[in-house]
Amino acid sequence: MIRDVKLEDLTSDERLALEEIVNDAYDKILSAANIVLSRCRKSLNINYLRKENPTLTEILKQMQEISGLMQNLNQAGYVTFKAEEYVKHVQDIVEAVESGHTEDLERHVRELNQRSFL
Repeated sequence: MIRDVKLEDLTSDERLALEEIVNDAYDKILSAANIVLSRCRKSLNINYLRKENPTLTEILKQMQEISGLMQNLNQAGYVTFKAEEYVKHVQDIVEAVESGHTEDLERHVRELNQRSFL
């Protein structure tokens, strides 16, 4: 992947295409975070959440991959920053589930639920 290209080196059409790709990736991040939130709102039972398919960990890994691509494409712009925040919320939820901390899980779900998803 080429990493030495600066946004100012791109044509306006290339910038628009890049913006569209980054926005599509951001929509995928929001969608994945919403899936995690929906599952947790359905049940905060850690055993239930561990058995879901795909697992929360698998969803998180996909989110992290998408976020990493966004960082390379958008050079850490605002949308990428927002995506990283959603990834962090889901990561906190996954860690709470994996460690079996119900109180942490409840807190992290509450925090994610307060996000705008815009």
